[in-house]
Amino acid sequence: GIKQGLLISALILGLSLIAFLFFRQHLEKLGSFLKNFYNSLSNSRKNLLILAICLLFAFATHAGNIVNGYFSMDDFIVADFNHAAPFSQVIVTPYANDHIITLFRLEVKVLDTLFGQSPVPFNTFVFLVFALIPFFTFLIFKELDFDLRSFFVFLVIFTSATSWADMLTGLYIMSIYLQIILGFSVAAWSYLVWAKSREKKVGGKKYLVILAVAMTCALLADTAGLWTIPAIALFIATIHYTKMSSWKIRWLDIGELFKKNLAPILTVAIVSLLFGAFFYISFNIIQPNTFLSTLGAEGAAGTATVDEKAINWRPIPLTTNFLSFFANGVSLSMLAPNAVKILAHPAINDKAKTFWPIVEILILVANALLIYWAFTRAKDREKKLILLLAALIFITITMVILARPNHEVIPDFDYRYAGVPYYFYAIFFAICARLLAQGKKEWANRLVIPFMILVLSAQQAFGFHSVRIKEEARARSVAVKQIDTALLAEFDRLSAADKKPHTDSMIVAPNLSGGHIISTMSGLTLAIYTLFFNS
Repeated sequence: GIKQGLLISALILGLSLIAFLFFRQHLEKLGSFLKNFYNSLSNSRKNLLILAICLLFAFATHAGNIVNGYFSMDDFIVADFNHAAPFSQVIVTPYANDHIITLFRLEVKVLDTLFGQSPVPFNTFVFLVFALIPFFTFLIFKELDFDLRSFFVFLVIFTSATSWADMLTGLYIMSIYLQIILGFSVAAWSYLVWAKSREKKVGGKKYLVILAVAMTCALLADTAGLWTIPAIALFIATIHYTKMSSWKIRWLDIGELFKKNLAPILTVAIVSLLFGAFFYISFNIIQPNTFLSTLGAEGAAGTATVDEKAINWRPIPLTTNFLSFFANGVSLSMLAPNAVKILAHPAINDKAKTFWPIVEILILVANALLIYWAFTRAKDREKKLILLLAALIFITITMVILARPNHEVIPDFDYRYAGVPYYFYAIFFAICARLLAQGKKEWANRLVIPFMILVLSAQQAFGFHSVRIKEEARARSVAVKQIDTALLAEFDRLSAADKKPHTDSMIVAPNLSGGHIISTMSGLTLAIYTLFFNS
């Protein structure tokens, strides 16, 4: 994976260098032509073009994973959802100690009913969710009057991140986090359109319905969607606040906020109260005394004692965990995803632990300088939006470190946890690109375009983990076919023999947990494969 990633990275850098050295004028003419072509389109066709570009970017890096199968780890649980218990029972029952995945179970039920266990429809659904996130973010940018340059910075930073492979290569259960981000983006866009409709005194009730549905979907996808409640509330307040010239907030201003936004605020409040009631019933009546009951000392599975929880949730460990999460899981992921996995190697782990805290401090200082620069360039509106993004990053990281504490010197947070704050982090860089464009546009192009190329290149150079996951998914696909054509055929033969006279009525299958059958699929997984494909 490292060899392949470095090769692609070198190709990106080499082709970019050749293009700028020898074809710069042609590229500028092409850029002008595309800009004029885009401006000549109607609004709906512009949206369709951007949607096509979002699909292209989303599929470019990970599309091969669609046909590789989705079976891996938690996916066996997904496959078992609609076979182990009645759907009416599982749809209201929490999963494990902190998940309510009603919508997710419903999606799996629909896909399972329509397509059986074919991985292509499952994975195609996840890819469409992934592609729709930047599209609705584009619609948000459009309502906020952000230029296309800002959007393309976001698009490159967000979709090119190879760390998304954790949710786009098998592990269908992890797609719930992508669905939550999509739910937020749809809800935020619907509020902006409603606000514009209110100002123009045009009916916008349908957008309140979209807001309610998007929030409900985000919350029912998984309990982790709880962050969307304060996020949407803060978004509504910030958008109202950006229209004020003053930084001071008076009681009169708060009253004005509720007066002008009563309908969406009530919508958010009603959805939140209904979900709160559902949450209470799920974890206090249906499955009592289970919420966050199995967190170990370092977030691992196992019953946590009161002392272990107390240690995890002390202010200093939480603060250091928060800063490490932001430095490693969010900020570093832009240019060196999976770097922590390299440092986890036993040969260098001990040495890395001695200097890694210094690296984290440097990353935090660099981000502080970038925020300072953005504030010196930004107008009041952009400053308030930057504060909103900072608050959303704080909320989403805090939720993770409370539920999944990891106090290792070099903690490894995958995109189940870091993906949401990374989404807001990418929007922050889009705002920085906008601030650059407000100065000298020539300098903006000279900085933004090389930066985007650098991000694309670096993601591939450190994309070995996504390559490894892809190879594992491909190997599992081959193994599934072997089981279906070879092992199950033997069961069929034994079953036929069992029907002959003078034979035992019961067939005892050999131990399917043995590594001697398929060494890469040892343990319970092979047994689940077999039982899943043959009743």
